[in-house]
Amino acid sequence: MDGIKIVKNIAQKLGDIKFVNKVLLEEDNYLNLGDIKFYPNIPLALSHGLPGLCLLYNELHKLYPNEGWNELCNNYIKTIVDYIQEEGLQSSSLFSGTSGIALAVKACSNNGAYYKSLLQTLDNHLYSQLDVNLNYIINKKDTEMFDYDVIEGMSGIGNYLLLNNKEKHLEKILNYFVDLSKPVSYLNFEVPRWFIKKEHLFNDDEKKYYNQGILNLGLSHGIPGPLIILCKSYSKNIIVDGQKEAIEKIVGDIIKCKIKGTNQWNGMIGLEEYINGAKNSDAVRDAWCYGTPGIAYSLLGSSYTLKNNSLYEMSCEAMKESVKKENGLFSPSFCHGYSGLAYISYKFYCKTKDKLFLNESDRLLEKILSYYTDDAPFGFYNIENSSSNIKNLNSIALLDGASGTLLTLLELISKTNSVDWDSAFLLDN
Repeated sequence: MDGIKIVKNIAQKLGDIKFVNKVLLEEDNYLNLGDIKFYPNIPLALSHGLPGLCLLYNELHKLYPNEGWNELCNNYIKTIVDYIQEEGLQSSSLFSGTSGIALAVKACSNNGAYYKSLLQTLDNHLYSQLDVNLNYIINKKDTEMFDYDVIEGMSGIGNYLLLNNKEKHLEKILNYFVDLSKPVSYLNFEVPRWFIKKEHLFNDDEKKYYNQGILNLGLSHGIPGPLIILCKSYSKNIIVDGQKEAIEKIVGDIIKCKIKGTNQWNGMIGLEEYINGAKNSDAVRDAWCYGTPGIAYSLLGSSYTLKNNSLYEMSCEAMKESVKKENGLFSPSFCHGYSGLAYISYKFYCKTKDKLFLNESDRLLEKILSYYTDDAPFGFYNIENSSSNIKNLNSIALLDGASGTLLTLLELISKTNSVDWDSAFLLDN
């Protein structure tokens, strides 16, 4: 199966915004989120909208500069500007706000040669948002995952700031992350400040199951995000007081949260498991968002920062085990599917040069391609388990749709190790 041909054919289709909107807004193209019907059509969001398509066309243009992909990219950037003028930008976040759009525009700017005025406007708006948001978060009594995570919080925003070497604003985030690593008292136990109380959990099922609160270990919503930003900043000599100690403390807590007798992790654990040791969960997933792959990747980066060979070995062994298990995967998508697992394995190879990781990413590449179907308007469905029913969704999303899958295919086939889009997933270090 010619993967590059598949990517190009789908990308050409995705260049027609009328076709895209028609498919996205089909009556049954939704996911049940509680009582809400979620249609995957959020034009300004990096997670589910046009910025993800811009990243796709940017990578295609870099590889095939004479095929007109930059024109499709520019068309969508113009459309994004039109949407901003109509709707404004309320969120500063990476996956649904200003920093995500700015990341995509920066990636498409040919190292700043294009879109200078737009980028300056976006950055100025982001900095004003960030001052307000950080002051609010720092002065809150309790911690919530959207305060510090990759998707909506300071980890995602922090990675965009790292791309721009914006030390002043980044240092504020680093100080916040250092504070997150420190212990607090809860129900007469000592827990790290990134512990999340029951009342701040995402849904009623989580509140019922984790009735004393959780420690979130997922790369998408948990502590690996702040850990990666702390380590990347340290490597760039952007350092605040207590930063190395914070890295060591977070690493220690993550290791403490391992499933007893294994080298694997659950996506989150409750207070009792933090105190007495984590047990294997039926809901374990080997994905980017939750599970061992994202955690292992954060520890791999930490091993370089701390010059800790045993931590390096632990992270590699954990990933080797996880990539073969493929627990909980049934979709080709990036967030919680095969694309994310394959790409993390590929990045492990890029950093360690261990051929096992390359072999596994190549194997998973074929698995992703096996999901291609002419029946899907965008070539690949986002397969979701909705209310215990498997549902095929049409989505352009970077997070869990066509953009993320196509970008993964493009890099796993081309193997440039020089892409702009993986910074959205904190996999660029």
